[in-house]
Amino acid sequence: VVDWLDFHVVGKTRDDAAGEAFDKTAKLLGLGYPGGEIIEKLAGSIPAEEGTPLPRPLMEAGNLDFSFSGLKTAVLRTFESLTGKVRDGKRPGSFHAIPFEDESEAGRRIVRQIAVGFQKAVVEVLTSKTIWAAQQYKCDRIVVCGGVAANGALRRTLTQRGQDAGLHVFFPSLGLCTDNAAMIAARGFMLLEAGLKDDLSFDAKSRW
Repeated sequence: VVDWLDFHVVGKTRDDAAGEAFDKTAKLLGLGYPGGEIIEKLAGSIPAEEGTPLPRPLMEAGNLDFSFSGLKTAVLRTFESLTGKVRDGKRPGSFHAIPFEDESEAGRRIVRQIAVGFQKAVVEVLTSKTIWAAQQYKCDRIVVCGGVAANGALRRTLTQRGQDAGLHVFFPSLGLCTDNAAMIAARGFMLLEAGLKDDLSFDAKSRW
């Protein structure tokens, strides 16, 4: 970001966004919605080192894009392997919950371990690529926004690794780490200040 209205995309998701991956993974595990909050709570219930090993997608040096679809599939295959349950692939839609009703401590532990492993993978990818981008473009400040910016593990990890790399990392308050009117109003204010405005004849585009 050079100025309020001057910014450049240096990396983007090739499929699922991080927040979408949280929601779909929670749905797959039968945990409910919103996925990010639920997975974070589960992941905090056991030590991080006990998490199920899961892949870190697109982590080759210099690649600033993201891909979480493969990680989501890895969760599915790992869960099926550990529980012996298989998702019904014939149902319409994507990533229905696996029929897993084991309420034993062992069953609940499998879910917690996968939650830990998934969160660790997402946090590592987001943190590493953000640091790489800052270093590649010689930026000394990082601003983190969006729903996943509310994740405590991401806030702690990125803040610490940013400090270690000599970077200043800024997170909004938790109340602003979501879809909210404040960010839309701020964007609109900056556009208006710059003299950029439309009449009521303009059309809407949901994707750019």
